[in-house]
Order: sequence, then structure tokens, then C-alpha cells
Amino acid sequence: MRVAERAGLVVLVAATLFAAGCSSSSKDASTPLPTVATPSTVSSAVSPKLSLEFRPVKAVVSAKAPIKVVGGSGSTSRTCATLITPASARKPSNASEMLFDRRRAYCYLVGPTLVSGSSVDSATVVYDTKTGSWGVNVHFDDDAFLTKIARPLVNQRIAVVLAGFVQAVATINPGLTGHTFVILGSFTQNGAADVAAAILGVAPSTVHVAGGS
Repeated sequence: MRVAERAGLVVLVAATLFAAGCSSSSKDASTPLPTVATPSTVSSAVSPKLSLEFRPVKAVVSAKAPIKVVGGSGSTSRTCATLITPASARKPSNASEMLFDRRRAYCYLVGPTLVSGSSVDSATVVYDTKTGSWGVNVHFDDDAFLTKIARPLVNQRIAVVLAGFVQAVATINPGLTGHTFVILGSFTQNGAADVAAAILGVAPSTVHVAGGS
């Protein structure tokens, strides 16, 4: 996984993560987000505006992997799925939170929010010809991503979190510039429209779509 700069865009390449590394796949492109539906037709209903966060990744484990929990009368073995931070306890300032990926297959231990979606002024749907998949083109109206992530966190992993679920993870490459970032993953066109709509709090049918066949 990487963040690569192409034609002035910083591309966040989504992944299915596991403890030893990461990989991407387009075989499960129809898998919907747990909080954003992927309908057969794009809805005209207004989507609730969901929180978008960029957070550092501390660890990644399979949701079924046993984890030793030490405390109380001794140590017990549990899966990370039982350690997910409840929604009521989540805060952008929390030093650590355990979150699911959007398929609930992996758990991510993430740090505090470095950049939020408050500085996003647009989100559109784009088609990436190199990967043959749909993505969400996110544009920031300030330098928050550059000053808080791209420059100080070179070679570190960053999670793209939407509504409490990790949507993508990328490693920050050196020398990134620009205010436009593309989140690529195993999205259908409608799924990408749902994500863009959820970021902006608008109807998916009003989201601009560029490219595709």
C-alpha cells in the first residue's frame, strides 16, 4: 500500500489489512459499507453527514485472531472483535481506539485524529483507469493534510476512517503536495457515490461522477 502522487493528486489506496502487511483486491467490489448502503440505483435521499478522520495506524490484527488480555485475576485470550471501542466512547482526541475495517474482517488500533473532514470542501466520484476501480476524490480547502500528515509522517501508515470504520490505509511517501486526495478501494460506482455523499451530507444522486465506461 502506498500514497502516490499522480497529476497533482495524492492517491490513498484502500486495502484489506492483516497483521503482516496489506493487500488490495477488486474481487469483492460489491461488498457494501457497513454504514453506507450500496444500492442498485443511486438514491435521491439526502445522506447523513458522517465523520471523516485521518488517524495513525498503530497495529492491525485479524478480527478472529486471539489476543492475550492481562489484568484483574490473570490473563485471558480474546479476539480483537471483543475489544472494539464502542461508539459512545469514541472521541477524535482519544490516544488509542480499536476500530473495524468496513467488512469487519480486521481490527485497527489507531491513534488520535490528525485531520478531520471539516476542511473538506468537495467530494466527487472518479474512475481510476490503472486499477479499474471507482474512488472518491476529496479536496481540502486548507493545508491541514499536508502540514499534519504528508510532511511529518513520511513512511508511516494512516487510516482513512469514515463513521467509525476504517475505509483505507496508506503509507505516506515523501514529497507529497496538493490539496486533492483520491481514496481508492473496492468500490462500485454507486458505493463510491454513497461514500462521497456521506462525507458531504448530500444526496448520492447529486454527487459529481467523472470517468468510467
